[in-house]
Amino acid sequence: EYKSYLRQDMVGLSAGPGVLMALVTVCSAAKYKCTIQTHTKSSSGTNSDISVKFFGEWGQTGPHELDVTMQDDFETGDLDTYEIKTEREVGTIFCVEISIDGSDRFLMDWISVSSDRSEIMLLKNDKMIWLSDSADEGQGSLKLCKKDRCLEGYYWDDNSDFCKTCPKNTFSHSGAMSCTDCPKGKESKAASYKCTWIPCTAGMYMTETGCKSCPAGTSSPPESTGCTGCTAGTYSAHNGSQCIECGTGRYSSDNATTCETCTPGTYNARETAGACEPCPSDTWSTRGAGSCNIVKCPKVDIPKTPD
Repeated sequence: EYKSYLRQDMVGLSAGPGVLMALVTVCSAAKYKCTIQTHTKSSSGTNSDISVKFFGEWGQTGPHELDVTMQDDFETGDLDTYEIKTEREVGTIFCVEISIDGSDRFLMDWISVSSDRSEIMLLKNDKMIWLSDSADEGQGSLKLCKKDRCLEGYYWDDNSDFCKTCPKNTFSHSGAMSCTDCPKGKESKAASYKCTWIPCTAGMYMTETGCKSCPAGTSSPPESTGCTGCTAGTYSAHNGSQCIECGTGRYSSDNATTCETCTPGTYNARETAGACEPCPSDTWSTRGAGSCNIVKCPKVDIPKTPD
């Protein structure tokens, strides 16, 4: 069940340690260091309860209240640091959700999170969003994410605060904020990091710059990377999808663009031939003959000689 869980949560996100490492650590408790800078703006501090939730490579934690005994937390302009023991390791953090319980509003400037196994991640409240239980004063929670965590083939969606799949016929590089359309003549599957040329039709072949027409005297089937010369007895014109047989009474050499006709006195009885054959003795043929005619001598009455 852990493998299934890991695959679901790691889709579209930059991988940290391998899955085997994840299976070892995901079930164990972990300790994170969390630092919050309360904004210097007047009345930014709060007496309301503040909690955080971490989203990492291997899943997410439950909410953890930030509180230090005998300390006034979250005073205007103050920098507060907390050590948080989570129920399990979630790997490198890419999102943090800060929640408030109380109507005394709070304005955070930034938050940083790190652990022994993960790098320090700093997230800023760039939009200056106030937290408050009262809808008139702010919002109940704020989710901040490191937006360059998306893998190639994915992009960061501000509406959902998560990595989403680039659709078909688009692509993206790692850390992308949007997907790029494939250029004309190229295509891609969903979650692609590059576009590839659309397969060529018959009579065309693929090059580094796209599909090109096969020259006369050659042919190609669909999705070819090159053209094949026509064999003797066949021919093709420009954009040849296949080489065409010359037929009886005609012939051609290799790579032919047209067929030649057998001359009088020669013939070709085959559908594909590289040359015409001369008629045997006592036979004859016309132009383009597939066979030769036997010479028939006319019947002549020879007069008898007198004795």
